[in-house]
Amino acid sequence: MQPKADLIPAGTGPPAATAGPVLAELLRNLDLLVLQLDAAGTVVWLSEPADADLARLGSGWLGAPLGRSWAASARRSLRQGLANAAVGVQSELLLRREELTDNSTAGSDDRQLLSLSLAPLPEGGSVGWIRGVDRLKASIRQADRLAYRYRMLAELGSDVIWQADAAGRLRWISPSIRRLSGHHPADLVGCALPDLVCPEDRHRLDRAWSDLERRERLSLELRLARQAGGEPVWVALSLRRVPDGPQLPDGEDGMVVGSLQDIGPEVEARQRERAIVDELIASEELFRLAMEHAPVGMALLGADGRVTAANQACCRLFARTEEELSGRHWLELSDDDDGDGERLLLDAVRHEDLEHYRLRRRLRCADGRAVWGDVSVSALREENGAIRCLIAQIVDITATLEAQEKLAAEEAHFRLLAENSSDVVVHLGQDQVIRWVSPSLEPCLGWAPGQWIGQPIETFLSGPVPSLRSNGTGKGHQLERLRVRGGDGSSHWMESTLRPYRNGGGADEGLIASLRLVDDKVRAEQELEHRARFDALTGLLNRSEMLERMGRQLHQRRRGSRVAVLFCDVDHFKSINDRHGHAVGDVVLQVTAQRIREAIRTNDWAARMGGDELVVVLNGLRDLADGTAIARKIRHGAMQPIACPGAGSEASVSVTLSIGLALASPGDSSDDVLARADRLLYEAKRQGRDRIVAAEPQESPLDGKLSPSAESGSPSRPGRSH
Repeated sequence: MQPKADLIPAGTGPPAATAGPVLAELLRNLDLLVLQLDAAGTVVWLSEPADADLARLGSGWLGAPLGRSWAASARRSLRQGLANAAVGVQSELLLRREELTDNSTAGSDDRQLLSLSLAPLPEGGSVGWIRGVDRLKASIRQADRLAYRYRMLAELGSDVIWQADAAGRLRWISPSIRRLSGHHPADLVGCALPDLVCPEDRHRLDRAWSDLERRERLSLELRLARQAGGEPVWVALSLRRVPDGPQLPDGEDGMVVGSLQDIGPEVEARQRERAIVDELIASEELFRLAMEHAPVGMALLGADGRVTAANQACCRLFARTEEELSGRHWLELSDDDDGDGERLLLDAVRHEDLEHYRLRRRLRCADGRAVWGDVSVSALREENGAIRCLIAQIVDITATLEAQEKLAAEEAHFRLLAENSSDVVVHLGQDQVIRWVSPSLEPCLGWAPGQWIGQPIETFLSGPVPSLRSNGTGKGHQLERLRVRGGDGSSHWMESTLRPYRNGGGADEGLIASLRLVDDKVRAEQELEHRARFDALTGLLNRSEMLERMGRQLHQRRRGSRVAVLFCDVDHFKSINDRHGHAVGDVVLQVTAQRIREAIRTNDWAARMGGDELVVVLNGLRDLADGTAIARKIRHGAMQPIACPGAGSEASVSVTLSIGLALASPGDSSDDVLARADRLLYEAKRQGRDRIVAAEPQESPLDGKLSPSAESGSPSRPGRSH
């Protein structure tokens, strides 16, 4: 049994490192001492055989010439074997243990014969294996077992193994042919091997078969026909002529053995690779054209950093021709102030510390222009890591930098305006979180800008939060009035002008809000609104507001509830003015109005119609009695003396009220109900004042038909004079 010579790689490490774990384990379980020698015959590697005698035999050989451990009689054979290995010929030597000159065989049988086989290695040197001849029979038995295993491997393996006679007729073929071509092995015995090959490839097989007369083995790739006309499959066909000799059985002279290996995927991969190569060639041409006509400057640099090629854009940028740029060092094309920093980056790329670098640099142009470039340099490397070339790209960013400087100056200008404006400028993100706020926030609202930044705007608003969103048009303004909390806890009215905020790329990044204090404005508006709706002297509703509210109430009143109108008049009010003056008369009206407000419910209204005429609207009544009860409360409240410092010798003034109470009926308008209440007030005056006259809608005071709810105080003069 002879190990394959190419299984043991060169090297000096342990078997697991040089031969692989599987092979090392295999060698440790064989009764062989395997050694590897370099071209000078020095042992560079030894196996660890299972046989203890063989292990002792090789002790001390590693790193020494093989012949040093043998007597002169054996050295001649060893030199011949090494010489044969040097020219590619394998040798078998028989040596005696007694020819060993060292003591590594102590305790062994010195008369034992040793068989040394030497075979060449493809990368130089040789491999050898030593075994005891007395173990030959055991080796033969082991060889038989291995032959059986190889037979099983041939029959069960994926490759097809076959045997043919000298004429090419198959004598045996492994069962794996069925998986490869669909043929049954028994059907192919006796068939000519070329019959299995596609007709287009048979001439190549015939030529290879003829070449076996001069060569021992051949291999070629061809297409194998499938059964039933299936798609041919690419196979690697190996041919080996078995030399004639006594070891062959009778009738097997000229025998040829070989194998068929499915290489369809490999062929497809090669075809794809070929297509990729063709595409790569086309891509390189496309790259050359793209580089030549690229709008950005591109240059190819050698490993030393000197320009080897430059496109038209690069030449225009530097105001030089390609010939003028070629041979110049890349760093010579930048200003001196920038060269040192880029030199470090360029060296880092050349030494693989960086894949690429990018920076801005000033370019040294032949026409004297000041040009800024965005420069990037990367390395194109071979498979072994060596630099094939450096690729430099330059984009002229002079105009961009000038625009950025101008924009920065404008931004600083506008920021200065915002910081010194009395308005508060706020940048809100799309999530309504404050990104920035102008310093005017502190004098305006008492907050430091840092207290607002990073907080949602709702944190600082009082009351309902309006929708702070863009108006959707992408332009224009949106005006909102906000209630904003001050730093001292106070509340302020502010008007916000909103507009969308977009970055340099046009993307929406929220809103810019300009906030202005309008507390005085709001107070003025509220005062105007109050004056438009309320009587300035008494604080009651004025005539127009009362009529508007009463009209809505009569229209919307609920089923089962009733509305009543009390028409009230201060008795003898003209006499009060004449006797005490109009200032006292104003006090009387103000106090009377306040007492009416205290007597009515929250859902009722009181209004001054003019002069001393006051109207009360009662809502949600069940009947006339409910209204009369409230009217009585108002009348009694008004009777209490009124303190009037300007009333002369009298400390106070007492007044009485005449009240006409009318219930509204469905379909009545404000004027209808007021007219009925006014007639009832007239009747109260006629009956002597200081009394309440109430009537259902169908009753008329002119007919003398009044409800029993009429109520009076002390007698008074008839008529409706004040």
